[in-house]
Amino acid sequence: MARSNNWKRGEPRVVEESSLQKAVREFVQTVDGLYGYYLDCTLGFSVFAERLSQTIKVAGSHVFIGSGNPNKPTSRVKHQTTIGELLGRNVKGGQNYARAGQLLVVLVFVFWESGFRGRIAGNLGLESEDLIVPAMGDIRLLRNDVIHNRSVIRSRTTKRLEVFRVPGLKAGRDLSLSEADAERLVRAIKAAMDELVVSAGEPDPQHRTILRLHEGPPRQA
Repeated sequence: MARSNNWKRGEPRVVEESSLQKAVREFVQTVDGLYGYYLDCTLGFSVFAERLSQTIKVAGSHVFIGSGNPNKPTSRVKHQTTIGELLGRNVKGGQNYARAGQLLVVLVFVFWESGFRGRIAGNLGLESEDLIVPAMGDIRLLRNDVIHNRSVIRSRTTKRLEVFRVPGLKAGRDLSLSEADAERLVRAIKAAMDELVVSAGEPDPQHRTILRLHEGPPRQA
């Protein structure tokens, strides 16, 4: 790690961020952004479902979503469903929750494989394919089931998972992460990135600590 050349006696030394630390931090920030998107979505689903259940009571009523004045022939219907279906997919554990979790898995892997893996590997003196991170390997397996098996978890996937083993991941069922599962997933990724930095002989960045409480003098009530 490089140190600032402008240090003066009596001033705290400023330790510059290494290229490895920077690459890992930016990947973690990307994961944080995707996790925030997931949380925004699931919160929106639950609020919408609650409001819908309070205002409309007839589950079989049809809902049309479109553009333009519905009384004019130029209007277009973009989507058609029923109140029951709309409510069912937005309640906690519904289809929209499942899709949000699946999208989180797919996007995390895309960002990792399309850039960050090679960049971090280069800082460790490795080729991209030589950087093996078990947590990201689990993400790859789950992503493959989403893309290539219509989101149904295969038995070979459950047998090969090394880090991300949770009760909800069962062969033959759709990949549907609970909110707790999504948090475990993000924490596992951050812990793996911390381990990479530490194994390279650099200080633990503690990215796995999702919420950091900054200590300070006690406040007056």
